[in-house]
Amino acid sequence: MKVKKYIAAQVNPEYQESEFSWLGYDEILTENDIAIFGNRWYKEHTEGTTYGDIKESLDEAMDDFDLLTEEPESCYFDNLEDLINYHFKKSSGNYDADEFERWRKILADFDDEEKFIVAAAELMTGKKYEIITLRGCCQREWVECCKPVDSVDVDWLEGNYFNTGSEWICYMEPVEIEAGVELTADEVKELSENLDDSCSTYSVKWGDDEIMEDLANCIGCKVEDVIMIDYNENVIMENPAIVENIAA
Repeated sequence: MKVKKYIAAQVNPEYQESEFSWLGYDEILTENDIAIFGNRWYKEHTEGTTYGDIKESLDEAMDDFDLLTEEPESCYFDNLEDLINYHFKKSSGNYDADEFERWRKILADFDDEEKFIVAAAELMTGKKYEIITLRGCCQREWVECCKPVDSVDVDWLEGNYFNTGSEWICYMEPVEIEAGVELTADEVKELSENLDDSCSTYSVKWGDDEIMEDLANCIGCKVEDVIMIDYNENVIMENPAIVENIAA
């Protein structure tokens, strides 16, 4: 009995590209309001982000707040509301009285820049923010970032940022093989030679089972219908006995 399978071949890691390469590094970060602080190995990205807007206004805003509090006659702003709306404009709508009071408190209690920025970002956008460290595989592969808590998955962000995931060519046309047969790498490559309809996908998962789920989602088939061939020409497929049971 023959069964239909879909082949997915791994791109050599030396040449693989993450979604950051496909969709654009700056575009992904800006679209998801993710600020990268940068360090000696990685460039900063804060422009166009809530973090960047707050950071740019912070020193001047603190000076104005101190003047408003201690020497109001010397301050450009007549009240806290005008000061906040000028330096930290809300992304949508207007601040209410409770929010202005929260602004007063975090300005008056300022003692930690990161803590202030997280609180200010929530007031400006209505979303909770976090400052976390992204890590790759090597000791120097790390960078801090500020992002909305409910934005992109951290594993996805780390894997794509440091390109530690794996890129796969997924063939969208099925091939027919005998149920219960394990294929060699040469057999899989021969089967894929005449397949034209394909697309690339990037997985940040590590285990074969989890990667296979991502590949199945890309192709639009069941997990048990995927045949993986990695860059070392190892063929990973469902246990032949399981395949036979499914076919039966």
